Amino acid sequence: MNSRSQHLQLLVIDDEQTTANNLAQLLEKQHTVTQFQLLDDQEEFEKALRSPWDVILFGHAYDLDYQKVLNLLKENNLEIPVIAIPDEMAAPADNEDTSADLVAGFKLGLTDVIPRHRLTHLAYAVQREAKHARYVSRNAKLGNQFKEAERRAQLLVKNSKSAVAYIHDGVHIYTNETYNELFGYHSLEDLVGMPVIDLIEGKDVNSFKEFLRAYSRGATQQSEFKFNGIKADGSQFEALLQLAPASYDGEDCIQIIIQPQLQSSAALAAQLAVIERVDNLTKLNNRLAFEEDLTKTLAQLRITPAEHAVLYINIGNIGHIHAIAGLAGSDTAILNIAKLLKKELAPNELYRFRESSFTVILNGQAIEQATATAKNLCHLVSEHMIMVDKRTVQATISIGVVPINQSSPGQAEVLDRAYQSSEKVRLQNQGSGNGVYVYNPAENASKSDSALREILENALNRGQFQLMFQHIYDTTEQDLELFEVYVRLPLGDGKVMGPDEFLAVAQQYHLEGRIDRWVLLNASKLLKAFMVQHPKARLLINLGAESIQDPSLPDVITKLLGALNSPHKPLVLQFNEANVSTYLQLAKTQLESLRKIGAQVSINDFGSTLNSKNLLNYLKLDLVKLDKAYMTNLNNDDNYNATQALVSEIQGYEIDIVGGYIEAPQEVAKAWTLGARYLQGYYFQKPMDKLVLNQEEQI
Repeated sequence: MNSRSQHLQLLVIDDEQTTANNLAQLLEKQHTVTQFQLLDDQEEFEKALRSPWDVILFGHAYDLDYQKVLNLLKENNLEIPVIAIPDEMAAPADNEDTSADLVAGFKLGLTDVIPRHRLTHLAYAVQREAKHARYVSRNAKLGNQFKEAERRAQLLVKNSKSAVAYIHDGVHIYTNETYNELFGYHSLEDLVGMPVIDLIEGKDVNSFKEFLRAYSRGATQQSEFKFNGIKADGSQFEALLQLAPASYDGEDCIQIIIQPQLQSSAALAAQLAVIERVDNLTKLNNRLAFEEDLTKTLAQLRITPAEHAVLYINIGNIGHIHAIAGLAGSDTAILNIAKLLKKELAPNELYRFRESSFTVILNGQAIEQATATAKNLCHLVSEHMIMVDKRTVQATISIGVVPINQSSPGQAEVLDRAYQSSEKVRLQNQGSGNGVYVYNPAENASKSDSALREILENALNRGQFQLMFQHIYDTTEQDLELFEVYVRLPLGDGKVMGPDEFLAVAQQYHLEGRIDRWVLLNASKLLKAFMVQHPKARLLINLGAESIQDPSLPDVITKLLGALNSPHKPLVLQFNEANVSTYLQLAKTQLESLRKIGAQVSINDFGSTLNSKNLLNYLKLDLVKLDKAYMTNLNNDDNYNATQALVSEIQGYEIDIVGGYIEAPQEVAKAWTLGARYLQGYYFQKPMDKLVLNQEEQI
């Protein structure tokens, strides 16, 4: 494939697949590899919104219209371009220059309206909208990063030990506390609106004006300006002033940094770097230090896996202490608690995060040890007596505990998890706190894609997926030891997720291929052991879209077949029909390679797309498993006749057929007469956690 090929995620809302298939093929010719999902009802659409999409095409749907699609996108805070693809579009009226259909679509919020038969126009429109959507996304991301950088910069300025001010047109618009104190003023309000030259001794004013003009023009090589400053009481002091470009409330301005002692810029920078990480009251490392250190810790975990934990500690009754003892009293309480916590923790583990909360990074502590540490801190604080203005008060703390490892998300989400966990303690105890809550990703897997991603990565890293096997009955009784393999994701609370629940997130975070590899390796190990007693045993293993595109898959299968050392073609690799249709050319190459090395290949959900019969001509297959729709309600003559016709057509290609989803005795007789070689379902055997032959239940 062309190294500059683009990848496109396309969601198609339509009741037929021909347009999507033809469009995907045309886009591929234009070096745009397209993966699309086809659906035609609201429930499936809402599920699909969990995955990332570049463009949505809307044709026909069972219970959706343009407006409902746009409303659902708005409700989910998603900005995805929607292009309508009607069958036809009315021509412009004689007195109009644009089609009424087009105008109506634009008024609804569609990005374009293009008849489905104009494929070339549609292909270029899809690429245009995808490119624009990515540009908008990148621009929004940069905007958010800029706002966050500006917020952090202003936080640093506020807490800085250096005297810092922002000026616009030579007038103060912001000053920090150190700046106010340096010039002898009480507050920001005293200086806002005052020209900066009012704080400079007369003989230095003209030089400063020239320095400021040269800086504004970008024409000065001078980075520092020495001057005599004037305090509010008229006294003077020698100082060094530096200028830097800045932004305040979204407006460009100039930042002034003033040092009362003459120092080099390098020394100032080093001093600022240390000071800006320290909390003024407790002298602990502050929020900036915590965020920087946590980011470094998470990055190191991806290189060297380990088990750490983060604690978020919130003082529950600081408001009550403030009410009875004032600001000085609450500061005293915070200092007492900080000293107590620091005594129990290793050096540099404790941070003052905000007014009444602390954070902790526990390096090398697994979740059990971290939980014990948190409970001990809760107990110590609740038993500790604090003297405030001759009064004795007690405090309580709420602690959220979050395990972190190589699979953990970024710093911001880890912090949010810890904060939310501490809030749960406070809410559970009616605001009094005094407890510990441990964050468990499994409890949030169904609500948070990030939590589910973390569980999936942990399952891969620790081998925690569960394999299930279901026996497939051969009506010819020649291949009685064939099993289909299923994968399950156990959750910490005893629940189990199936692929339908976790596959979208696995695809979103590019984990599907790794899961396929895990299934192949571990299923083959179990098969090897089973073959000691059953040498003809074989596995039917389902693989995803990433495996279709994986050029190294044949090498992996070659090694597994060598290890199994069976002449009975022990591995049958099965791919979903929709994925095969999406990556048709790649699938053809991959399936041919797999068959060449001795594996058999199969298509699952056969008959689920409009491209099914074409696949029989285009691909060489050993097996197909019929789509569930063909195997349900076989007692209905129309359904039965349609299924039998499909079976007969497939048999003309000398391809074996699996008829699945047989659950009840009354379904067996009808299924048997279809002529499919293999039958499968709960009637024969439920999926089991080991390879078992149900001889008693076989017909």
